[in-house]
Amino acid sequence: MSHLGKNLIFLRKQRQLKQNAMADLIDFNRTTWNGYENDYSVPTRKNLARISKFFNIPDHELMNVDLEEKQSKEQEKITGTGLVEDEAPQYSSFKSKIEELQTTIDLLTEHVLFQKEKIKKLEKENNSLKGKMKKQSAKK
Repeated sequence: MSHLGKNLIFLRKQRQLKQNAMADLIDFNRTTWNGYENDYSVPTRKNLARISKFFNIPDHELMNVDLEEKQSKEQEKITGTGLVEDEAPQYSSFKSKIEELQTTIDLLTEHVLFQKEKIKKLEKENNSLKGKMKKQSAKK
């Protein structure tokens, strides 16, 4: 049983991204991404490799391991096992720094998406201006 669709949804939601934003980041169209998430289609090896590289997760894990369950079990180990009392504050400090880094990554991701949109608009304007210039030069 493949866990790909469920894993893609889980990984996207961890990053608090909508399908459009996720598809843009990986350079797929939203319909393709939606098909993968809902198990309507299976990515080619090339596309699976792109997804795997993006999330830094081996492709066989994306396909065969329930990542949400795996993360849940790892969380249980951390909270359920004995961190020595003097190690707990250090762990808490690391966790806090990781959360700060994730927030920074999320903000940078939003910025990149915003910049991509600006580039698309500028390219459209540029193409429009080129068309107008061609028409004007043709009239002369």
